[in-house]
Amino acid sequence: MGERYMVRVRAVVMARDDSSGGWLPVGGGGLSQVSVCRVRGARPEGGARQGHFVIHGERLRDQKTTLECTLKPGLVYNKVNPIFHHWSLGDCKFGLTFQSPAEADEFQKSLLAALAALGRGSLTPSSSSSSSSPSQDTAETPCPLTEALESLSQSLRDQYCCRRSLLLKRLDVTMSAFHWSDRAEAQGKAMKAVLIPIREVLTAESDISIAHVLAARADLSRLVPATSVAARRGTRCAINKVLMGNVPDRGGRPNELEAPMPSWRSRREDGGGRKTGRQGWGRKKKK
Repeated sequence: MGERYMVRVRAVVMARDDSSGGWLPVGGGGLSQVSVCRVRGARPEGGARQGHFVIHGERLRDQKTTLECTLKPGLVYNKVNPIFHHWSLGDCKFGLTFQSPAEADEFQKSLLAALAALGRGSLTPSSSSSSSSPSQDTAETPCPLTEALESLSQSLRDQYCCRRSLLLKRLDVTMSAFHWSDRAEAQGKAMKAVLIPIREVLTAESDISIAHVLAARADLSRLVPATSVAARRGTRCAINKVLMGNVPDRGGRPNELEAPMPSWRSRREDGGGRKTGRQGWGRKKKK
């Protein structure tokens, strides 16, 4: 069975959640490489037609399959905004949050060309058929509001990336300080085996996009205090019961500091043969 890729883009794969009426990232989110490819051979369901088109998604960080959808006539494709498109085929509803409008348009053109080829019963898409499709009318000029939201989203992502980089740097410094004690020398390998896998997963870049905001439900606005019972179930450990003893007061409080005053002393340490403080100016010597 041969495969030929028509297009490859990077996007976050989303799935429709009918219970909440929103879109949720598949498999916990993450950027995937999504492609539309032609497959020559028997169809998966064993139909008479030889060959089919498939939308395949593979997450970049762990090569896990996040999307596998065989194209069929009757697929409904919608362009919500320049970077978020979704389609439905029977009970299957998927969406993609692209990295740029250019990649979104390229994916849309290839997908519509594949649908047109399926309608003709051919495996060779033609650009003329895709351009004459009614669904191409959805590729209108981007809305100014959408461009403003994308600009705001990118600005927030840059700020969060800077903050996360600072927090990760502090984490790295704290982790390195754990290895300074004499006891850590014997447990160094065991500590690294636990800490390094956790640290490698933490990145400064954020996968949150406008699509996640649109798919958010009302329960995400409920703030849970860090000291609540529910939150403490995952953070409770034996070290929380250890109390620190008395530590020396190192001071440094501005309200307790006094300005340094200059010390007065004699202009000449030896006095110069005269008593300190007396002035002999204008005196005449006795003959």
